[in-house]
Amino acid sequence: MVIATKVGPDRSPDHAWLAPAGPAKIRADVHRNLRELGVDQLDLVHLRFLGQDGPGEGRFEALAALREQGLVRHLGVSNAIAGQLAEAQRTAPVAVVAARRGPSPGGGHRPVTGPSSARPRPVRGP
Repeated sequence: MVIATKVGPDRSPDHAWLAPAGPAKIRADVHRNLRELGVDQLDLVHLRFLGQDGPGEGRFEALAALREQGLVRHLGVSNAIAGQLAEAQRTAPVAVVAARRGPSPGGGHRPVTGPSSARPRPVRGP
């Protein structure tokens, strides 16, 4: 079994997405997930993207640091467009891409495409 979690923007009480989470929130979310799940390492953590935000401002770097510390086994992205995936891959290995389900809020989106050698490989169980 592989346990996957997502970190990033939260939802407000009326279910609207809040602003992208900064590195401190990303780290706090991972530590909260570890505590609540009662594990020492998370198998997979996705960084959730909204609209055109990117991994910048240290968000994916924060996840990469947690991976280097052994708290996260694999990193993933959720709802990423091609540019966001490429930026994340320059930071650390991306094991999983969770695709968008339906159109983005700002109108269409570009699918994650590119040479197959640049695409993340599937995560195998522990």
